[in-house]
Amino acid sequence: MSRSITVQPGQTLPDIAVQYCGSLSAFPEVASLNGLALTASISAGQTLLIPAVATDKRVQLYFAQGGYVPASIGVKAVEEGVSYWGIEYDFIVQ
Repeated sequence: MSRSITVQPGQTLPDIAVQYCGSLSAFPEVASLNGLALTASISAGQTLLIPAVATDKRVQLYFAQGGYVPASIGVKAVEEGVSYWGIEYDFIVQ
C-alpha cells in the first residue's frame, strides 16, 4: 500500500526517494508509481504517491523522527557555476 505526500519547495524526485524510502535506489520506483519519467520536474504542492516499502528503514527514520529534509532543498546554485574555492559564494542555503 502506498501513501501520498505533498512536494515541498525545492524537492526533487531523488530527494523524496531518500527522505521517504531511505535510499536513492527507490527513485525509479517513486517515479514509476506516479507515472513520471526519471527526468520529470515536480512542483511544490504537487501530490505524489510513495511506495510503502522502505529500502533502508534507518535512513527513513532519521528523516521522519528528526523532521529533516534532504540537503538539496533550499540550496540555490547561481548561473556562473561552482569552483572548489567558490562554494561559499555560489550557493545560498536558507
